[in-house]
Amino acid sequence: MSGFTSVCQTADFSINVSSGCVPLSGVNFTDISSGGTVISRNWNLGNGTIINNGPATVGTNYLLPGTFNVTLTATFTGGIIRTVSKNVIVHPKPVANFSSNDTAGCITHNAAFTDLSSTSTGTITNWQWDLGAGGSTNQNPTFSYTNPGSYQVSLIVRNSWGCSSEAASRPAFIRVYNRPTASFNTNANSSCTAPFTVQFNNTTTGAGPITYEWDFGDGSPTSTVTNPSHTYNAFGVYRVRLTARIGNNCSHSVTTNFYTDIYVGTPTAAIASPDTVCVGNTILFSGSSTPAGLGYYSRWLFSDDGATSGAASVNHVFDNPGDFVVRYISSTYYGCADTVYKNIHVKPGPVVDFSADRTRGCSLPFTTNFTSITTPTTGLAYVWNFGDGNTSTDPNPSHTYTYAGNFTVRLTVTDTSIVDGCSATIVKNSYIQIRIPTINFTFVPPVGCRPLPVVATATIGSMVEALDYLIWNWGDGTIDTIRSGSLIGSHIYTTAGTFNIQVSLVTVSSCQVSSIVRPVTVIN
Repeated sequence: MSGFTSVCQTADFSINVSSGCVPLSGVNFTDISSGGTVISRNWNLGNGTIINNGPATVGTNYLLPGTFNVTLTATFTGGIIRTVSKNVIVHPKPVANFSSNDTAGCITHNAAFTDLSSTSTGTITNWQWDLGAGGSTNQNPTFSYTNPGSYQVSLIVRNSWGCSSEAASRPAFIRVYNRPTASFNTNANSSCTAPFTVQFNNTTTGAGPITYEWDFGDGSPTSTVTNPSHTYNAFGVYRVRLTARIGNNCSHSVTTNFYTDIYVGTPTAAIASPDTVCVGNTILFSGSSTPAGLGYYSRWLFSDDGATSGAASVNHVFDNPGDFVVRYISSTYYGCADTVYKNIHVKPGPVVDFSADRTRGCSLPFTTNFTSITTPTTGLAYVWNFGDGNTSTDPNPSHTYTYAGNFTVRLTVTDTSIVDGCSATIVKNSYIQIRIPTINFTFVPPVGCRPLPVVATATIGSMVEALDYLIWNWGDGTIDTIRSGSLIGSHIYTTAGTFNIQVSLVTVSSCQVSSIVRPVTVIN
């Protein structure tokens, strides 16, 4: 009978809280063994607490996370010992942590926060942010700070076990300032020589942890010194920029301008123009200086007529031939100047004339040979316009006119030894005159008995050259040549018949034109 009883004796206990977040307090264990009378209880609570011959109910606090094995060893009447174990699970608290991409800036300052919290078991499921000027439950919130100040940021997180972290708080974590106003001045900003050392005086206004970045404009590394000095070793104009910055996204920059740029050195002046020019031509003189931008003021002086100009480029006309000096001055805004001189040879240009072996004509086609009478005789380019729509570039061209009229001839000669050329033109109006002469005649009597005396009178027109002589052909084999200038011819017909009379004119250039024939009748 006693052996049967011992089999049914069972050790057991209940736990009022079997799991929870650290610290897990007030955990009570109560003996609920059955099957007999427990005369002794030994408790091992798993956290280093051992209670021998303890009461039916014991308790403890678990201050560390983990799984704790709790064991009850119960001794029943008769010395029967039974043991039972159960676990108490204590979940860890998560550890709140965070960062921000920019903890200092200007209004409006946009800060992005990154959750860096951790938990040894489970996952983080909840975030409570106090951003100093507002809150958020997002894991990685962003927030805009619209007023200057120092803002404490706190974060409490909770994991999937429902355990909340301690608050991670950072006083004055976000600092917001009014935007700084960058400004500076220098002890000097101009030197005619190099090297030139400039002391920069930072006059930036604004509160907060301001950092500075200087760009000296000459390609040298930037400087973060508050009041730097810098040495310029090369001639040039340098634009300096100062950037005042708070944090990553708040900055203000100021840059020098024309009047405050750094001017180092004296410009090297230069003149761009032809060396040889022509009287009367408009010549462009272009002034320049190096380095670029260093020269500001320009001044020209021309020795031929004393003309001056303050433009960078100027047009000038030389009215007389000769050798002259052009002076150009380039200076900086602050008066560092360089002067350059250039000798200009002014040529008189060609003296143009021409002739033709024939200028009058009475027949077509009419060919004449033109001859240029121009000095100098070499290095010239010719353009002839013959007045009939035809041109030539030959020095001494031959030209054939195919219709009558008065033709104005133009010759332009250019001295090609000069840039842009020295040109001169001569025009001879109605220089070539071509007209076909006309001739007619009348005679009396048209009929009569032989011997019949006949008197004929010629009429001529469209003459461009003098008459040389007339030729009277009386039709009966008799031809008379009259060189006296008289237009009257006479003849006596001694033979009966009908005869055709014709008169021809011959000019001094041997141009011959004949009239129509007219019959005369002689009767026996």
